[in-house]
Amino acid sequence: MTEMTKENQLRVLDYLNASVSLDFRRNKGIYIMIAKLYSAIKNQIGAYANALIAVEFSEISRDDEFFVEQCEKMRFPTPEDIIRSNDSHMIPVNYFLLIDVVLILEPGTYYAPFGRAAEEKNIVIIGIGEVTIKGSLWGGNCNFIMYNICVEYTISHSLMFYHQSKFL
Repeated sequence: MTEMTKENQLRVLDYLNASVSLDFRRNKGIYIMIAKLYSAIKNQIGAYANALIAVEFSEISRDDEFFVEQCEKMRFPTPEDIIRSNDSHMIPVNYFLLIDVVLILEPGTYYAPFGRAAEEKNIVIIGIGEVTIKGSLWGGNCNFIMYNICVEYTISHSLMFYHQSKFL
């Protein structure tokens, strides 16, 4: 197999991401491909987020060598709980900020009414397709990653964290 140039890798990523946007449920096996391409171009957060989606969709296991490698590259331990939601009218998103969690949100608009702050948690929020969170997310001393998420809040700050590692 020949090596792909970075330009071709980026083209393939664009194609795969477009396929996911069209129908993320029927594209099983695509997330591990996307994760490996992101890893190849040294996009650590993209590789990690898509590897987590691949685990949730049972494309790979938590014991998979690639998955373990992506987790070891992170500055904090990967939360054990992976929660996937396809209901934007479910429990408010900020409810999940009270636990160490990987929250995978399917397309839609989710709400985060002003509530309790996340304290000393490891939190990863991943959007599949177009995902918007309306409201404010806040906390302290957290490790916090958001991937493919739009946050809208017009009253004050949409993200407020102190003494934390955050990657958006």
